[in-house]
Amino acid sequence: MKRAAFLLLVFFIGAAVFSGGTAQGSSHQGGRLIEVAGEAPVLNQNLARALQDALQSAFRNAVTMVVKGNMAEKDFAAFHEEIENALLRTSEQFVQRYRLLEQKTDPATQRMRVKVEVVVNHTHIDGVLRSLRLQTKNPGEVRVLILVEEEILGREQPTLPLSPERVSTAERRMMVRFGQAGYTPISPRAQRQPAAPGQIAAAVRGNNDAACALGGICRCDLVITARAVAERERSGSYVGLVNGRVLRVSDGAVLAIRSRQVQIRPRGSDSGFNAAISAASDGVALALVAEVRRSVPPRRGGSR
Repeated sequence: MKRAAFLLLVFFIGAAVFSGGTAQGSSHQGGRLIEVAGEAPVLNQNLARALQDALQSAFRNAVTMVVKGNMAEKDFAAFHEEIENALLRTSEQFVQRYRLLEQKTDPATQRMRVKVEVVVNHTHIDGVLRSLRLQTKNPGEVRVLILVEEEILGREQPTLPLSPERVSTAERRMMVRFGQAGYTPISPRAQRQPAAPGQIAAAVRGNNDAACALGGICRCDLVITARAVAERERSGSYVGLVNGRVLRVSDGAVLAIRSRQVQIRPRGSDSGFNAAISAASDGVALALVAEVRRSVPPRRGGSR
């Protein structure tokens, strides 16, 4: 089970989702060229960090310009929290290319200012905005987006959270337990999710910003990211190991982290793997529900 434990450790370390580049032309398919400025403080004379922060500021300003140009002011105000979570918090995801035009540091204020030429993926932003307008949320309900990666060791490909062919065993157990507790579980398959490339993979592997951005798109209050692994030991027993955590979308706070490992005696190939994952996922889901309901209670009518 050492390999499974190592894989889950990697999941909680997370994944970096930002990548930059230099624009080679003035346009790109689905993109819009914008010239924007950004700035950031220079702390401890760390110019490299200040440059990255200033670029992030510029990217956020560019995405904000595109958003405001594609929706009414009243809609921008009405969906401000959702726009922050789904777009602005991870604005670099919507930047296709950029070119640094100017970089200056003011010795008096110790602030770095940059001017950047950015190609923003306006097609993808339009999709996110349409999704925000279409998503409906009933008064009083607490929506939980469930993102699960499941793998049976020895098979070539894991079952990823947006796999169209089936709902994974771990995902099903999470949805059942949170639904029984009075929350509204949301499956990514049932949503119109124009997620940026790499955003979903980053979310299930531990990137808080990516997970909260997806939660914002789906109008969810909480996001569960989980990793489930099963394998057959030499003794013939099936072992399931599941780690899961719950994040609050509004501020990215991690409300709970739980894990469980179970061992199941042989029952046959696929049923043994599924039984091990199901038992471990059920235990993790119950533990997460017990912890989360203290800070974010479900709507009325949920069972204990």
